Amino acid sequence: LRRSLDTGNKIRAQARARRAAFELRNLFFRLDDPDMAKKPTKQQIKHIVEGLFRTILDESEHRIACDGPTDFPALCERLNALEQTTELTKYALATRNQKTVSVEARKVAEKHCLDAPEGSPEFALLCHEMLKMKLDFQKVALARRQGDYTLERQLLPSSPVQPQPEPVRAMLGEGLSKYLD
Repeated sequence: LRRSLDTGNKIRAQARARRAAFELRNLFFRLDDPDMAKKPTKQQIKHIVEGLFRTILDESEHRIACDGPTDFPALCERLNALEQTTELTKYALATRNQKTVSVEARKVAEKHCLDAPEGSPEFALLCHEMLKMKLDFQKVALARRQGDYTLERQLLPSSPVQPQPEPVRAMLGEGLSKYLD
């Protein structure tokens, strides 16, 4: 299978490639047993949220890279805003307040065809994982704005890109002899 990523930008291409690979894995999972609605497992939910986290980080990095220089007062203002939203997310996690991510969780559940209706344990787990992802993202965003990329590498170590081997092409004589046989 081949699919164009419709971009010449490496960062966007990487994000889109991850998203496409993730969607393809989910498609194969759903094709495994299309007649039976499957409740997502904890591992599947974590995998979905991890893919979302990678995508959001890539898109955020692209926005930061494309922004022009930031003056000190604007940087301080942005850092303060990030610190406040981080504290609010910590509070939401501590109180298990899923309302702050329920709309996004519903969209994720629909996009990935998850059998996780609101009020179900699967939906609660999805919301909880999304809150944790949101907190991790805010911490990474705060560190990035301070010029520190080590936290990001700890949370999601990059997977090395494996070069694709060249396809082996048969010689015409070999193909002809096989055909004749």
